[in-house]
Amino acid sequence: MPTKQLINLKLSHKGMILVCVPLAFELIFVTSLAFQLHQAEQETARQYRSKTIIAEVDSLQNIFLEQVAIASLYATTKNKSLGDQLSQKAVESDQRFKRLRQQCQGRTDQLALLDKVEQIYQREQTLANELRRAIESNTRELTFIRATDLTQEGGNLAKEMNQGLERFVAFERAGQAEQSQSVANSKLLVKTILAVGILLNILLALALAMFFNKVTASRLDVLMDNTKRMTQQKDLNPLLDGTDELAHLDQVFHEMADGLAQVEKLKKEFVAMISHDLRAPLSALQMYLSLLVEGTYGQMNEVGERRGQSALKSVAQLVKLINDLLDMEKLEAGRMEMNFKQTELSSVVEYSVESVRNLAEGPGINVEFDNVDFKITADGDRLAQVLINLLSNAIKFSPAGGTVRVTGSKSLEAITISVSDQGQGIPPQYQQTIFERFKQVPGQKKGGTGLGLPICKSIVEQHGGTIGVDSEEGKGTTFWFELPFERGVELSQARST
Repeated sequence: MPTKQLINLKLSHKGMILVCVPLAFELIFVTSLAFQLHQAEQETARQYRSKTIIAEVDSLQNIFLEQVAIASLYATTKNKSLGDQLSQKAVESDQRFKRLRQQCQGRTDQLALLDKVEQIYQREQTLANELRRAIESNTRELTFIRATDLTQEGGNLAKEMNQGLERFVAFERAGQAEQSQSVANSKLLVKTILAVGILLNILLALALAMFFNKVTASRLDVLMDNTKRMTQQKDLNPLLDGTDELAHLDQVFHEMADGLAQVEKLKKEFVAMISHDLRAPLSALQMYLSLLVEGTYGQMNEVGERRGQSALKSVAQLVKLINDLLDMEKLEAGRMEMNFKQTELSSVVEYSVESVRNLAEGPGINVEFDNVDFKITADGDRLAQVLINLLSNAIKFSPAGGTVRVTGSKSLEAITISVSDQGQGIPPQYQQTIFERFKQVPGQKKGGTGLGLPICKSIVEQHGGTIGVDSEEGKGTTFWFELPFERGVELSQARST
């Protein structure tokens, strides 16, 4: 199967290949091993049978020798018990011959030799019977002469039988040597097959696993990279080739990304349109209410003045919300221009504090700031926007008569500006979510758009810095942001508050 087709297989099919290919190889390996083991067992069985046959032949030879010795004694002593022993040995010989014949079934050469030996044995048995009859007759002289002849002839036949059995044993031992070599070869072959089979099976499994893992991992990396690209609003990678599940998932992901991009585009167009269309009339309304409250169109009574001030605050909040929406949209689209230049942070801090003085005077909140006499390459107006937002929040959530403090510190690589208040603090579970759009701490009664902190975060990050919060419930909150200080230098002359 071509590599491209393997890559395009579905995950389930790849899994089947990973299982079935090593399994098929394993079956072939086990079958070959079983066949060789069977061959070795057969050779071992033949070797054992040869040993058994040789043992039977040795026993038969011993019986023949015993028969000759018993026959000689019987011919000399004419002891009846020796005659009975001679008959018993004949029975044992017959049984040995039967067992040998059974063990040699299917072996033509051995059976032929056994037939010749058995013929000699039958002649020997005939002489033994004749000897016994001669001994048991009443003619003593005839018995002695005949017994001597029969004994000598029986000894000759016994020698012939032994020679035949020796040839039989020699033939069997030659076969046994071949069988021993065959068994040794079979054992060596089994060990070789076992070692090679295990090694090849491991290599095959590893090769398939590495191949499919590499292919699948590379395609998964494309999907993971697409998720990062989508969050960063970058173009996605080209569609994956093939018809497997990953290719289908990538296609669905592209379709989802296209749909989200379209929705985001419509949302931005809607926000821009609404913000633009609302800001002009609201600005005019804000100016008219301001003139009305100031008495330009005539003095109003106390109730009318209070209502006018309330309406003016509401319009100001709407204008701020629209400006925040436009800033957020520009920051997300990367269209907000930053005017980076050498900036004195002390001037930024002083300007920001003065901008919120009127907001702090109402509840009697004291705004303090330390010397932050540093120069840094930054957009001073945008940093002032960050500080004003943080100061406004701190004043809004501080108790009457409290203190809001701005401090600064520097390290070898960065400077840190902090804004601390004495408010109620922020619960730990909300200290990260407040930097997301439209996210606020539940239960707050101070209002707000939920866009100020996200805007601050975006501005700080565009300066290459980070922003965070340290807070403990009931003990106040400190918002801080850190900016790179590689090119900043401390001013030689400090400024007083």
